[in-house]
Amino acid sequence: MQKDFKKGDLVVYSGYTDKIEGLTTAHYKLGIVKAVGKYEIFVIEQNNSIFNTSFRVSKECAQVIDRSTISHRPRETKRPKLGDLVLFYNEGGHLDTQESHGVLISKTSIPGQLESAKIRKGIEETTHSYRDLIVLEHNK
Repeated sequence: MQKDFKKGDLVVYSGYTDKIEGLTTAHYKLGIVKAVGKYEIFVIEQNNSIFNTSFRVSKECAQVIDRSTISHRPRETKRPKLGDLVLFYNEGGHLDTQESHGVLISKTSIPGQLESAKIRKGIEETTHSYRDLIVLEHNK
């Protein structure tokens, strides 16, 4: 793990929540290094307002992200096509998480409406928002 921080680095930093039941939940955020010390760094949250204030983060709880290894735009978007095996995933806000997979058998695109898709798993067919589908395997 890289621990050589410098001003301007993009970092992922972590924190935690301990609960009385003995559970610990980890939290992760992105930030920009503003200053570097021997054991800690000063960080501001990435993409916040100009009034963002810096805070201390232990170097043990941070990791530099090498921006050159991450593409900010995919070379080619690989959207599901008819016949592909797809995964539907939607957290649904106030509903429970919905997840299913199947073969994409139809896609409907009508101006002014969300694109919809119908997937088939065995004999069951269900309709979902096309934007909530990703490709598991392309149709050969």
